[in-house]
Amino acid sequence: MTTIQPKRAAIYARISEKVAHKDKVADQVADCKRFAAARGYVVDDRHIFIDDGISALGGKARPGFVELAGAAAAGEFSVIVATEEERIARNVPEKIELHTVAIEAGIVWDTIRDGFTDPATEAGEFFSTMRAAMGRMESRRKASRQRSANLDRASRGEPNPGRRRYGYELDGRTPREPEAAVVRRIFEHIAGGGSVRSIAIALTDEGVDPGTAKAWRPLRIREIANNPHYAGAMRHLGAVIPSAHIIPIVDAELAEEVRAILADPSRVTTTGQAPKHLASLIATCATCGARMVYMRGYVCSAGAKSGHAQIAADKIEPRIRAEVALAFVTSGHKLMPADERRSIAALVERLQRNETAATHTAADRDEGLLSTGAARARLVELRDERLAIETELDRVKASAGALAPLSAVARELMPDEEGGVPMADVWAARDRVLERFEALDLDRQRDAVRAFLEVEVVPFYKHDAEGRRVAQGGDRLRVWHKIATELNPNPADYIVDSLDVGDGDSHPATVAAARARASRASS
Repeated sequence: MTTIQPKRAAIYARISEKVAHKDKVADQVADCKRFAAARGYVVDDRHIFIDDGISALGGKARPGFVELAGAAAAGEFSVIVATEEERIARNVPEKIELHTVAIEAGIVWDTIRDGFTDPATEAGEFFSTMRAAMGRMESRRKASRQRSANLDRASRGEPNPGRRRYGYELDGRTPREPEAAVVRRIFEHIAGGGSVRSIAIALTDEGVDPGTAKAWRPLRIREIANNPHYAGAMRHLGAVIPSAHIIPIVDAELAEEVRAILADPSRVTTTGQAPKHLASLIATCATCGARMVYMRGYVCSAGAKSGHAQIAADKIEPRIRAEVALAFVTSGHKLMPADERRSIAALVERLQRNETAATHTAADRDEGLLSTGAARARLVELRDERLAIETELDRVKASAGALAPLSAVARELMPDEEGGVPMADVWAARDRVLERFEALDLDRQRDAVRAFLEVEVVPFYKHDAEGRRVAQGGDRLRVWHKIATELNPNPADYIVDSLDVGDGDSHPATVAAARARASRASS
């Protein structure tokens, strides 16, 4: 008596998109197992192939399908089981490729919906290919209908279905409060002078769940901060429109401020590692004007050339912090934090208009529409305007963010709203503000330094008339105050008091800076 051996079968399961709270691909596998058992097929667990959340259209890589085809070519089974043929392939080229492999290996497929198919027969190949073509046509029709429905919803300010947005529930309208709190923190951090990099690092270090992404990255922080959805609006056909359906997580004014800060063309960004030291890329070399960078101490970024500046961190950082603190306590309420969110956006807009005007002026000159003299005069005027805007923008951002934590102690120390601290109390007040300033994170400290100071480092050595290298005397730091200008020396006499930074050393104030400024002004 001849015993009929059951056919070995493989199961293939695929869905185009994952669905939250439901494992649809597992449901397909369970259905196929029951179907295979009813047909008398034997399925080995090694021959269950899955592509979860991968469409059969669009040319996306399907690892499960590739493994299925390889095992089929190796003759490991003789039947492919699926819920329907469209699960296996939904476009004609891919179906023909499968036909070739199946015919050579003598494989057929048996699906719950479409039944038995032998691609080696004329009818089997024809109907299998037709089902692939029909499936592709239906997919394209469905996609077209979906796009039309999405456009219609978006025109009414309704969020479209899809992947869940961080901070919101699946409906895209209702905030998910634990994540919403993180979103608010991100916006407040940037508005307060923090960088996208520093908040990404903080959230990672604290183990905050990134939710819909794999990790906290600066790019993701920037995308969240620039997305109008969080302020109750949405993008539609290139425009931002308000939505009555989205519950905002942050107010529109804060969102506008943050977008303006991130769009600021003067904002310092780095493609590599961000500065980790207070004066890095802020202080400049007095010899060539290049920025100082930190390499076991501050050195001129133009290279360790003879006559260029270098200085130890403990010779520059305490002085800079002390100068900022002294500027704060002596300049009164003009440095106090204020609600200047709208002015930040307005200043950024002015800066962008200024850059556009400069570009157009240069183009008019190149095309002969404007004389060289007239173009030069206009470009000088625009340059001066740009410098003034950038100075004011630095001050506003520092006032609104970097120095906000100092406002309470400053108000205690400054009862006179028009002036500063009484002279008898200046040094004690400076020490209190300095303590608060040193407690700020590095991003905010650097914002304050950029807003208040220009710092140049003078080389330790100079060359005498005979070309010999000799040590330079005097103060090696030229510190010039941008806002607290009353702290700058009189260029006429250079007689100033010394500034004690509290480390036992006495640093004369900015005689060298004043002399340099006077020299540039007279040239």
